Amino acid sequence: MSAIAFGQSTVAGAIGGVVTNPNKEVVPNASVTVRNTETNKEDTATTDDEGRFKVPGLQPGTYAITINGAGFSPYTQEATVEVGRETTINAALSIGPVSGGTIEVTADAPVINTSQQDFSSNINRDFD
Repeated sequence: MSAIAFGQSTVAGAIGGVVTNPNKEVVPNASVTVRNTETNKEDTATTDDEGRFKVPGLQPGTYAITINGAGFSPYTQEATVEVGRETTINAALSIGPVSGGTIEVTADAPVINTSQQDFSSNINRDFD
């Protein structure tokens, strides 16, 4: 009796990591896009409740990573994916500009009541 072992080989890699804010707190529900710079093929992921993400099944090559979180500036970085390895990207997002909102400032003159003398009185005393 003979045993034949078949080796399993992988031809893909992955990109994964953790997304945090300036206070080093995790950012859940951030969108992660990885784009192969040679083929322009894109894959996406979303960070979990612990700020983690993983994009598996990537062909070896150079990838442009873009991470977007609500209220933060987009984070971009390039990374190389190798066969059988997970490339780690730990992204620290920075606070982004506020957009889409409107602030309206109005100024009205204060109302002055000139017809009523609630707090007015005259006291005249002569001291000899």
